[in-house]
Amino acid sequence: MRAARHLLAGVLFAGTGLLPVSIPAHGQQAAAHRPPPPPAQPAGEIIVYRDRNFAGPAVSIRQDQSNLRLAWTVRSARVRSGTWELCERAGFQGRCLTVTRDNRDLGQRRVQSVRGSRSAAWREFGSADVTRFGWDRRTIAARGTPRLWSIRLCADRNAVQLRDARATFTNRQYEMLHVPARLAGGACTGPLAFASRQNLASVSFSASTVSPSARVRVRLEGR
Repeated sequence: MRAARHLLAGVLFAGTGLLPVSIPAHGQQAAAHRPPPPPAQPAGEIIVYRDRNFAGPAVSIRQDQSNLRLAWTVRSARVRSGTWELCERAGFQGRCLTVTRDNRDLGQRRVQSVRGSRSAAWREFGSADVTRFGWDRRTIAARGTPRLWSIRLCADRNAVQLRDARATFTNRQYEMLHVPARLAGGACTGPLAFASRQNLASVSFSASTVSPSARVRVRLEGR
């Protein structure tokens, strides 16, 4: 009777296209041959929209997408949870924008790949208020002169225009930083990497609000 059950199990597996699995005798334990688990995906969700103010066609993203094949540019994004990088080319290539919260106006941004941030947590080391509609030089002193590999600038509340950013280190050397011309409110630049790990003294940049009534707090974060 037991042999008949084994024969029937083999026939059923063959009919389904699956490989037959031998059933161990009573009292024996089957060896576990499980494939390694896939890499952990960062928890969270981001929804990207074609139009400002979370309007128009939208795509919900809950894991890394290396090629979205979007036929439209992204102009706003709603972050349900997590930190996300929006990259202009497939394969997470080209310029990437780090988004941590809802953004009603990202400008007109080409986004072809999106991934959740797995990197070490960013820490805030200072901030500066931008209150002038017109170019003004601002400097953020890095609290504690931290030893960092990279930094980023984040805009709270409203968008800000940026140019001519520079990181100065405690040894009085400096590096010029490539920053976007416009940074949306609630967004951060991509990581601005240094040539080597450095003790940061300050970051300076020229900035302007996007309207006479706008006020922006620019945060300096590093890791």
